[in-house]
Amino acid sequence: MSTSKIDKKGPNLKWGYITRSGEFAIPPRFDEAESFSNGQAYVSIGDAQYVIDRTGQVIKQLHPEEPEPDYEEIPWEESWAAVRAPRRHVLDPKWKLVIVSRVVSAEGLVRANVGGKPDDFGLAWGGRWGYVDQNNRFVIEPVFTGALDFSDGLAAVAVGGKQDEMGCVRGGKWGYINAEGKFVAEPQFSRACTFSEGLAAVIVGGRFKKYWHWHDTSQTGTWGFVDRTGKLAVAPQFEWVDNEFHEGLVRVVLGGKYGYLDNTGNYAIKPQFAWAWRFSEGLAAVAVEAVEVSQ
Repeated sequence: MSTSKIDKKGPNLKWGYITRSGEFAIPPRFDEAESFSNGQAYVSIGDAQYVIDRTGQVIKQLHPEEPEPDYEEIPWEESWAAVRAPRRHVLDPKWKLVIVSRVVSAEGLVRANVGGKPDDFGLAWGGRWGYVDQNNRFVIEPVFTGALDFSDGLAAVAVGGKQDEMGCVRGGKWGYINAEGKFVAEPQFSRACTFSEGLAAVIVGGRFKKYWHWHDTSQTGTWGFVDRTGKLAVAPQFEWVDNEFHEGLVRVVLGGKYGYLDNTGNYAIKPQFAWAWRFSEGLAAVAVEAVEVSQ
């Protein structure tokens, strides 16, 4: 499924807000809706833009020249510097130039790349990945073609294949290692994500597509979830899943519809929405077909 093909704003969709039980707290009547922040959300009806409260009441209407709530324009130079900030370079007598992340895990380990090229997202691509301690010494040797930060005591790493400039490992397999560098889950997944609330999203099977989209999987195959033992906790079945839980729930797509799983791997809200955002402040913005609203 390509979620990029879903029109998030159009005459056939209406947006509202649901609670964790899946019931509408604010009926679907908007043409566009964003998540709540500080008790307010940005919505639109036609060309008119509004700020609403948690009851759905309009707080104020925005004028075309007025910025969205909490929006602050950042100069391009500053925003670009922020993107590149996570990277630092270390000279190592054995590996020479090492590109190191600034993200330190609870285990005190940091991703580091040897032989790769600096990318546009603050780190590197290509080369080989390992993990250093805070003294920049390799604790886990750089032998992986891909690696993610440690979370919940485990890190997703890839063997084989080749990492491209978007960070995708083509032709390799992903597994999970512990802080000692030992595999808890042998490399077997086409793609793997970091852990969130005890579960991690993985892809089984499939192949890479020829394009990339921020809300679209870069490959075919089915998504499921593994637990911290490396075993499948939720069988691969989904066309797409979010890689982070928010307020105890995570988005999944099955049969072209969005729903939510809880952190036990069970449905909290079955797939039924044309589009959905993450939960924030107890509510989630979701879209339904306009014909459903009229019934």
